[in-house]
Amino acid sequence: MEPLSEIDHLVSKLSNDRTCLCLTSINVDAGCDFIALSLAERLVTQGHRCLLVELDNDTPRLGMMTGVGDQHWHQDFDQLMAGITTLPNGLDVLAPRHSMPSACRRAHWLKQFIEVTSQGYDRVILIGAPVFANHFTSPTPGTLVAVADETFLVIVARRDTQADVLAAARALSNAGKSLTGTIINDCDNPKLADSLIDSLAPSFRRHPLLFRRLSRWLRQVSIFNIEY
Repeated sequence: MEPLSEIDHLVSKLSNDRTCLCLTSINVDAGCDFIALSLAERLVTQGHRCLLVELDNDTPRLGMMTGVGDQHWHQDFDQLMAGITTLPNGLDVLAPRHSMPSACRRAHWLKQFIEVTSQGYDRVILIGAPVFANHFTSPTPGTLVAVADETFLVIVARRDTQADVLAAARALSNAGKSLTGTIINDCDNPKLADSLIDSLAPSFRRHPLLFRRLSRWLRQVSIFNIEY
């Protein structure tokens, strides 16, 4: 997924005259945020003015990955744009961790948002919620497909089946647009909990019961069980 050559290959597939790109996945833990961040950083190094937006408010991770915090959704575009954070590398990030108001999840508002941001950015990347997930506080992927210029579906190797891919593509195509392409994430990234457990194991050899309890607790804490 992350070898630079593969990110470069993805960049080469983007249309020069298209501004808004959406990345979504079939299920959670597909690495969408990591791929989107890597892509956005590469676009910035190539001289693009790029805005990366977290629209998966049911399982938001971009804010934690980039250290961006204290951002809020606003229906007013001036207020919303004023809260954008610029990272040291020049990438602009909008990743509120609070619930997205229902008005902001509608296609009409999102279309206006893209029109407004496209005036200041030549690339806007949207991270959408997974197709087959609960969309309690996030726009549905179908809504994002309808308003974005291009959409890529992230597929997890050895987990997502061909039937899953076809079903997701079908669900997205109902929005009236076809997928631009798919991205296969074939990295077997261990969860943070597993990494912590492995690193702690040597220190707890003489305390197996305590180690089992600690391991169980680590696997129950959601923040330690995210695959990027």
